Amino acid sequence: MLIRTLLGIWRRSMSRIPNLIVLGGAVAVGKSTIARRLAQALKHHDRTVRLLQSDVIRKQLIGAPLREQAPSYCQSDAFRSFIYRTIHEAARLVLTLDGRAREVVILDASYTGRSSRDELQNVCDPGAEGMVIRRFWLDAPLEVRVERAQLRTDDASDATAHFARMQQIDPPSTNENWIFVDNASAPHLCLERIWDHFPTVSE
Repeated sequence: MLIRTLLGIWRRSMSRIPNLIVLGGAVAVGKSTIARRLAQALKHHDRTVRLLQSDVIRKQLIGAPLREQAPSYCQSDAFRSFIYRTIHEAARLVLTLDGRAREVVILDASYTGRSSRDELQNVCDPGAEGMVIRRFWLDAPLEVRVERAQLRTDDASDATAHFARMQQIDPPSTNENWIFVDNASAPHLCLERIWDHFPTVSE
């Protein structure tokens, strides 16, 4: 255990932390849990982290308490598109500020449709000097996601177990540059897998 811990610390010290980290995946796959834990870990590496979560921003924009069910119009395609544009614009503004080198933006949203993933190209120029981007698609079996939806209480998401069963998912194709990460077990294992995909300082 000690050796594994030391290896993990060494691996993190050799990592080049991305400027933009995107977490996508189906309902109740664990995106928000991983996003919050990843943000905490990055702060320990002296990074300023901006965590942009679609569920939270949706409630803020309509003036609803985070734990209160949002009105039905919030589930419309037009409103969802508006939420994506909002978080993408917020991320773009953060990433274009001076001192970007120590600024990390984490986007936490479903991205279960191709159009929402295509809009990510408006956030920043992946070819910009010094810009590092990682897109992670979290994955877990349907039965795991349904159980998580049934158990969660203190969460901004309105999605139920029924919605998890019925959700239509269009996962990223191989040419979209998303990294598939298993999140069917403990969150710390998923975090390790994510960190393993950060580039090293020599890259």
